[in-house]
Amino acid sequence: MLHNSLDKFVATEDWQKGLKTLAQDYLDNFNSVWFIVLGQSGSGKTMVCSSICNQLLLDYKQVRYMSWAPFCDTTKREKDAQKRDDCYQKNAQAEVLYIDDLLKGMANAWDVQNAWQLINDRYKARLPTIISSELLIKDLILLDEALAGRLLERAGKYYFPIQREQSRNFRLRGIG
Repeated sequence: MLHNSLDKFVATEDWQKGLKTLAQDYLDNFNSVWFIVLGQSGSGKTMVCSSICNQLLLDYKQVRYMSWAPFCDTTKREKDAQKRDDCYQKNAQAEVLYIDDLLKGMANAWDVQNAWQLINDRYKARLPTIISSELLIKDLILLDEALAGRLLERAGKYYFPIQREQSRNFRLRGIG
């Protein structure tokens, strides 16, 4: 992902152009607000978010990448409480955190509570956070309204939904 940049994101459709423009605006006006892109798998969410992170690294920001599933696995299964807490704190306190695939898979009550705690800690600290997820905001509202509300509030205009349409999954183009 370190090779991604917004220049490499091919935007031929209006929604792609909108996403690319919003990502560039986020970088041009970077502060403590969040950048959130939700929706269709294979639509370029991770590429755009990692492009933002790469530019922030070039701008001397400390950026931490966190893939949701391994984070949950570590915080759920690690028997050593100190290692669990260290894992959590590194993400909760990162200068800039990119959460990739938030609540990916079948989210149970523990996963939702873990997400809410991490999001709430970063929300209260006003730490810049970049989030991608296949879930749409309506899905997140059904899981936890307070979590969804915090995401939307901190992102403001930097929230971009990509409606689920298989034609927007570029990994599947040309198949079948």
